[in-house]
Amino acid sequence: MDGIKKEIVNDIVGILMGLVPGGHLALHTAQSAALLLLSRQEKDTITRIAERIFSRLYESVGLDTSNPGAAKSAAFDVLATIKKAEVTPEILVKSCLDSKLLFEYVLKYPAVGIESASSVRKGLYIKGLHTFCDELMANALEIKPLQAFIYRELLLNQNKILRLLEKDE
Repeated sequence: MDGIKKEIVNDIVGILMGLVPGGHLALHTAQSAALLLLSRQEKDTITRIAERIFSRLYESVGLDTSNPGAAKSAAFDVLATIKKAEVTPEILVKSCLDSKLLFEYVLKYPAVGIESASSVRKGLYIKGLHTFCDELMANALEIKPLQAFIYRELLLNQNKILRLLEKDE
């Protein structure tokens, strides 16, 4: 199990690094380049969040159940979907940090082969995807560069709305 955990946590760290403003650019060249830009504290925060997401994903897909093959496949399908959806900080803002809206967005990018998967694996996949989106939204603001970006974008959006309302008066 330790090998699977390490692989999944590393994948989640990569996804979280892609959410750091500018981090997605470094991921295409080398994940380590993006990591160098962050403080040790931020790196630790991202790793801690990745481990937290893994734990919740582990529980939700039942990696320790009687059907570990379907559970393992579902967990990797969830990660493949999140990667394929290319979730960015802008998408988090557009979803208003609502995990249900994020879920609806990422569901448009199903993992390869999920359509023909067993009903058990599909069920675990959907449950795992919900869990991942819930956990991502619950923890995203702990990543300081992401938090600053999201707050700035939300304030800019609020200012745009206020200007539109002032024009109507």
